[in-house]
Amino acid sequence: MSKRKSNKNLNKTTNDYLIMSVILFLLCIWAIKDAWFPSPTVLKKHPHSIPITFTSSGYIQEIYIDKGDLVTDEMIIAKIDTNDEVATFNWKKGGVVSNIHKKKYDYVNIGEKVVSIKPNDTFYHFNQTLAIVSGLGSVIFILIHIKT
Repeated sequence: MSKRKSNKNLNKTTNDYLIMSVILFLLCIWAIKDAWFPSPTVLKKHPHSIPITFTSSGYIQEIYIDKGDLVTDEMIIAKIDTNDEVATFNWKKGGVVSNIHKKKYDYVNIGEKVVSIKPNDTFYHFNQTLAIVSGLGSVIFILIHIKT
C-alpha cells in the first residue's frame, strides 16, 4: 500500500489574492483621480476644451468652420478685419468644434472666446476604463481571497 500525501499542504492559503486586490484598488483610486478629478498640470497637458481667440479686437470677417466639424493642427478657424488677423487651431491630435460663440460680423475683444474645440485625446477615456477594470479586478480578487 502506498502512502498518500496529506492534503494539508495542497490547500495552503496565501495572501496573493489579497495583495493583488490591494494593488488593483490603489490603481483604481489613482485612475479615478486622474480621469474625473485631474490636476491643473494634467488639464494643461490634456485640456477638455481649447478656446480659439484673437490677439487684437475687431469685427469677424469669416468663420471657416461649423459646429461638429473636424479640425486639424494649424487650421485657420476665423478671420477678423484688423490687419487680416487669423485665429488658428494648434493641437497636433486635432479636434472637433464643440461650440461657436460668435457669428460673422460680430465684434470680438482681445482674448474673447470665438470658438471652443474639444481636442481628440484618449487620456481620459483610457483612465476611466482603467478605473473600472481595476476596480472590478480588485473586487474579484478580494472575493477569491475570502472564498479560499
